[in-house]
Amino acid sequence: MAAGWSFGSTLSAGRDGACAARIIRVSPLLMAVSLAALGLMLRRAHGFEQGAGFALLCVALAGAGLGIGMAWPHLLTAVLESAPAAEGDLASASISTVQLYAMSVGAALAGLLANAAGLSEPGGVAGASRAALWVFGGFAALVVLGLPTARRVTLPLPA
Repeated sequence: MAAGWSFGSTLSAGRDGACAARIIRVSPLLMAVSLAALGLMLRRAHGFEQGAGFALLCVALAGAGLGIGMAWPHLLTAVLESAPAAEGDLASASISTVQLYAMSVGAALAGLLANAAGLSEPGGVAGASRAALWVFGGFAALVVLGLPTARRVTLPLPA
C-alpha cells in the first residue's frame, strides 16, 4: 500500500488543470474497488499465501495506496490555493491536523468494525476473515460515499 501511495504521488505530481481534476475524481473509485477486492479476497481463510493469489492481494493493496497517492498532492494544492493569503500558514498547519485526526478516527472505526464482526468472538481464522470483509468493505463504502464530493469540488473542470 505504501509503495502504491508513493508511486501514485510520483505519477500524478506536476499534473494540473483538468488532468488533476480527473485524478481527484478517479482516485476514490480506484481506492473503493481495491478495498472491496481486499475484503472479498480476505474473507477466505486460504489461497493468498503464495503464487497468483499473493500477487492479486498485492495488486489490491497497491491499488488502495495508488488511489490515495494520486489524489493527495492535488488535494493539498487545492487547500493551499483556496486559502486566503493571510491564512496560508493556518491552512498549511491544518492539513497535518486534519490528516492525523482522520487517521485516528479511521483506526478507531476499523477497531470497532473488526470487533463487531467477530475478530475476538469467535476469533481465530473465522473471526479474522469476517473482520477483514467488514473492515475493508466498510471503508470501501465510505470512499464511495465521498465520490459525489470529489466530483463537486472539481467542477467546473479547469481548462
